[in-house]
Amino acid sequence: MKVFHERLFPIGLVFFIDVLLTAMSFVLSYALCSFILPDISSHTMLVQLPIVVAITSMIFLFIGIYKGIVKYDRIREVYSIFNAICLANILTIVLVVINGKLVLENDLMVPLSIIIVHSVLSFSALVASRFLYKNIKRRISSKFRPQIKVVLITDQEYDNNFLANVSGKFEDQNRNLLKIFTSINGDKNLKQLSDYVEEKQIAELFMLNRNSNSDSYFETLNEIYSLGIPIKSINDLDEFEIAELNYETIFPNQIQNNLFNQSDLARLENKTIFITGAGGSIGSEFAKRLYRLNINARVVLIDNSESSLNHISGFLSNSSSLEIIPKLLDIKDKKLMKNLFDDFKPSIVIHTAGNTFLEFLDENQNKTIQQNLTSTKLIADLAKEFKVEKFVFCSSNKAFKPTTTLEVSKRLAELYLESLNEKSSKTDFISLRLNKVYDTKNSEVNYIKGQLSLNRPINLKFIYKEEVFTNLKDVVSTILFLTVNQDEFKKGTFSTSIGTKIDSELLIQIINLIEGPEGNILNEGSFKNDFIEENIFENYKSLKKYSKAEEFLKLENEYKKLSKDKIQQKVEHICLNVLFDDNDSEPIFDLIEDFGLGKWKREYNRYLDKGKKEKIIKLQTN
Repeated sequence: MKVFHERLFPIGLVFFIDVLLTAMSFVLSYALCSFILPDISSHTMLVQLPIVVAITSMIFLFIGIYKGIVKYDRIREVYSIFNAICLANILTIVLVVINGKLVLENDLMVPLSIIIVHSVLSFSALVASRFLYKNIKRRISSKFRPQIKVVLITDQEYDNNFLANVSGKFEDQNRNLLKIFTSINGDKNLKQLSDYVEEKQIAELFMLNRNSNSDSYFETLNEIYSLGIPIKSINDLDEFEIAELNYETIFPNQIQNNLFNQSDLARLENKTIFITGAGGSIGSEFAKRLYRLNINARVVLIDNSESSLNHISGFLSNSSSLEIIPKLLDIKDKKLMKNLFDDFKPSIVIHTAGNTFLEFLDENQNKTIQQNLTSTKLIADLAKEFKVEKFVFCSSNKAFKPTTTLEVSKRLAELYLESLNEKSSKTDFISLRLNKVYDTKNSEVNYIKGQLSLNRPINLKFIYKEEVFTNLKDVVSTILFLTVNQDEFKKGTFSTSIGTKIDSELLIQIINLIEGPEGNILNEGSFKNDFIEENIFENYKSLKKYSKAEEFLKLENEYKKLSKDKIQQKVEHICLNVLFDDNDSEPIFDLIEDFGLGKWKREYNRYLDKGKKEKIIKLQTN
């Protein structure tokens, strides 16, 4: 389907006008130069003009500047026009030099002064034509297409130049910007906005994407949500693009591309890499990142789901640099896993396997511990035995103060890996504590989306009043950095401050805004449980962009009070309890003393009370 500017000026016509303007500029440059410099004769111009037009047409078709008619006011578009003119004139100079060497035709010797003047004139003519197009388009669109009335909401200060600039950009998108609101937090400001929207019949609300203050951004979003008007986003005024409110806007990437360089990535070359849970969200995204980086390596994909494994191995199958080996097996099968280590001798193990969806796990203590602790212990022991260089385990940022059985099992796995980090060990064991990832298959976002679409109640038993979400790209970037780093991030347990803090009730509203019909919502949503009110996210105040790992990764030193022998003995005890289906939590409480609100904290308090009573009874009997 043709967009408006293509109907107004077909791109074939734009190409013809561009070439025509360039030809006219060439004629005009001869006229100017022959007037200023009498030595230049214009009688050879008619011979040179077809050659210049042919070269220009070829370059314009190659670069495609005629397609960018709407983007005339962007630096990128002006830069492409400049490149096209320069390249065309460079080819002309090359042709002149070749002709001079071979002395094929004297009339083809275009003077350098003509080429320079022609460059300036043609560049100016093409840019000016885009400016003229802007005015024609604006007048025609305003006459035949009524503009949409909009307001812009931003926390940035602005002046008259800012207002004029952004108003023009909105006009190019057939929208009439009536007013800019810099702050609408509070009932009074919200009423002013509401009254203005009703009075002027505003059709859309635009939010200029926040710089750093996520709290202010979400407070504003929470306020304007109640107005029931479509909310749209602008990420950047320079690269002016209107976007629907989406999850990428709410949870943007925070890690910059320069976190690691090619010399770091070279450490993965010709290595054998095991990825457990390769069919899951994090494992498959990590494998895709290796594919996109074009690294020469052997990647063994391990998963117990045939469909998931087929999906990711099929995606990677056309890689020219990766050797892909899919393995369908259960990582809890010690014999199969040992054979796998013996056959392929991995250098790196990325352990992403394990259950993650809390609603089905919390009541089944042994199954959860078996999946997230026993299996991790088994693979870690094999990694140590076969002298793997790096072992990276995906944990949870809530493991430092676990609330659920899943978080307890993650904390126990962290403790065990810490106990294996001996100075004499050939293997570096790393635990990475991650915030919730919004774009995984089993994320709370997908869960809430599904419940709303089916008009079912939302179970908030495992959701805090405020949560922190990140995205898969940042998670994989962090894992990749820890995998290739050889310095201060070599081993240990690391927590990350990457993520967007958001009120959980507002999250549900945003999901409704994004997923529902324009200006409407899917369902109001009903709740089976209350939010967990405890605040454990005080450090998440901004959406800073990170280029250095020191800014968002922190080494945790909370394990030094526990001896490595004690950790290993207790973990062995817990794994035996799981094997014999014994729900005894005492060895767990010997390792973990600090729990978040919930079942585990209550059980731990009963365990302490029981110990106090036993001491009192012993004293009385003495």
